[in-house]
Amino acid sequence: RDKGPIFMKYVKLFGGFMTATMLSACYSATADDFVPVSMPSHITATARDQVSYVLNDPDSAQFRNIRGYAFSGPGGGYVVCGEVNGRNRLGGYAGFQPFRTSVGNGQSSGQVYINDLPAVSMPCSR
Repeated sequence: RDKGPIFMKYVKLFGGFMTATMLSACYSATADDFVPVSMPSHITATARDQVSYVLNDPDSAQFRNIRGYAFSGPGGGYVVCGEVNGRNRLGGYAGFQPFRTSVGNGQSSGQVYINDLPAVSMPCSR
């Protein structure tokens, strides 16, 4: 039985997907890929939710110095930086720590970095 045009259509789609995936995996971001922007409120809210989720007490999260950068590389979206303070296991506040996360780039949730090298690296180091 000839699978002809339909089969080839899926092979081409799969090949295109794999090519795009491999190219984006090899992509190395530069400072020019990040543009400071005024973020929409839903992006800021999503970033806060993502960061709060990884804290010991998500409801205790306090934020300051939140800023956003539009990412023009593969996937697009935003990188959100700032500082977060939350309660530790003993119930006291741990102090403000730098954070970085990504929002709106096709991921179900961005990777969250708190008080780690990526949290203070590009573009957050600006």
